[in-house]
Amino acid sequence: MTWLERASRRPWLSLVLCLGFGALVSVLLKQDANWDLKNYHLANAWAWLHDRYGQDVAPAGMQSFFNPLPDIPYYLLAMGPLAHWPRVLAALMGLPYGAIIFVTGWITLQLARSQARRPDALDMVGLIIGCTGAALVSQIGTTFNEVPLALATLSAIGMMLHARSLREQPTGQTMAWLLAAGCLAGIAAGLKPTQVIYVPALGLTWLVSGKGPRRWYGVLALGGGWLLGFVLAYGTWAWHLAHMTGNPIFPMFNNVFGSDWLGDTSTRDLRFMPHGLVQWLAYPLFWAFHKAHHTTEVYMSDPRMAFAYMAGLALAIHAGLKRRHPDRSAIMLWVFGVVAYICWLALFSILRYAIVIEVLSGLAIAGALRAIAAAMRPRHQMRWRIALAITALLVVAGFTHYPRWARTAYADPIFDVQAPRLPADSLVLVVGQPNAYLLPFIHGPRIQFEGITWFTATAHGHQFWERSRRRIEQHQGPLFALVRNHSHALKTLQAMSGLIPVAQSCQPIQSNIEFDKHHRPTAPPLRLCRLRTAPGSSR
Repeated sequence: MTWLERASRRPWLSLVLCLGFGALVSVLLKQDANWDLKNYHLANAWAWLHDRYGQDVAPAGMQSFFNPLPDIPYYLLAMGPLAHWPRVLAALMGLPYGAIIFVTGWITLQLARSQARRPDALDMVGLIIGCTGAALVSQIGTTFNEVPLALATLSAIGMMLHARSLREQPTGQTMAWLLAAGCLAGIAAGLKPTQVIYVPALGLTWLVSGKGPRRWYGVLALGGGWLLGFVLAYGTWAWHLAHMTGNPIFPMFNNVFGSDWLGDTSTRDLRFMPHGLVQWLAYPLFWAFHKAHHTTEVYMSDPRMAFAYMAGLALAIHAGLKRRHPDRSAIMLWVFGVVAYICWLALFSILRYAIVIEVLSGLAIAGALRAIAAAMRPRHQMRWRIALAITALLVVAGFTHYPRWARTAYADPIFDVQAPRLPADSLVLVVGQPNAYLLPFIHGPRIQFEGITWFTATAHGHQFWERSRRRIEQHQGPLFALVRNHSHALKTLQAMSGLIPVAQSCQPIQSNIEFDKHHRPTAPPLRLCRLRTAPGSSR
């Protein structure tokens, strides 16, 4: 009996073990201090919980307009009951990773059952490969939120496979599972739009699940559930953005919604998109076997998606030559993976957003290896499975280099920030990024914050720029700037207001997450400076 079969007989014990493993890995990786956390994950949750949207204007730049709901649990725990328990918080942040291992095992078992075979060593290989990918492991315990949202989407896939296994049962049971799957995927997309790439993949996957008109009822159930989940997770925030800016997904795709706050732009991050026909056709090969940053801000390598890409082509050619169709559940997973990959490639091409594709690549690789073993003589197939399993694990592990997102040593409290208290009615200009996480720690009566970032410069000549300029110009109280060494943002500040920091007035701000886990500084020091009119300015 294989490990997967034993695990399936004691699902609750298996779930506890998986969750415990995820918590342990997260604790070992140290405290999260990534750029996005310092820019907006903490600041957005604080702004939402303290109703700051009428007082502050985009202190985290463009990201100030992102849905704050997924960041609220972390903020409440880190700033509340677990403020002095950093390892406990890290353990909790690792639970979604453990849950992904459990759900992927469930998907693997369903695939084996649909193929009328027992789980074998190659199934374990597929599970291990899929759950040790660069995008997934590097984000364990972080506030990027991609791991828990990937868990929701993977759970939706598992529900779809389970719904297909109920095809002999009353239609209502199947529709209920599909409605739940769609709702879960919709919630994930509503909390963070990076999950929207899986919407067409889910619909097309169910269309290939069988034959007959009942498939379309399933698509409607999926779609209805997705819409319900999306509205629950994003509806309030969409109304807030539409009321404030005229664009319910501001600033994204403003070229479609036409808010006068910004110009005719989509504000998509195109830095990691493929360049040239060869990259469009074989992009995973460009980061498979050597360290690169084609799809990440930091160097990494990972052959999983490249091997899955090649495995898909080989299996498609093999099926065409032999005129044999794979099992329907396997077809569903392949369709989902291919469609999701195409959507990811066309919309983002950012590896952090591809966790679900990465996890499923392990199952794709295992399927290809099983096809190779099946082509051998029956008496040698077991040896081939073991040899292929060991080889695959060694090759994948040997070529994987995990991205190193910023982490820091554990501190008590989790955010050990020392900032000066400001006089009443101060306006603090948050110049550059990522500085906005400091806002909850800067105290004083009736303080307000205003962001001056690259996003502000993008809005030059539009309402967002004018609102910011007038606010600074008309402010009657003290003016401060929260700065690092952001020359571009400082130029924007001077162009907008004619103000520059007074170097002699600058006070340093101490923060533990400005250092890595080896206690080395990771960025220029933070300072809080008074502002004065620049020489030659008309202010």
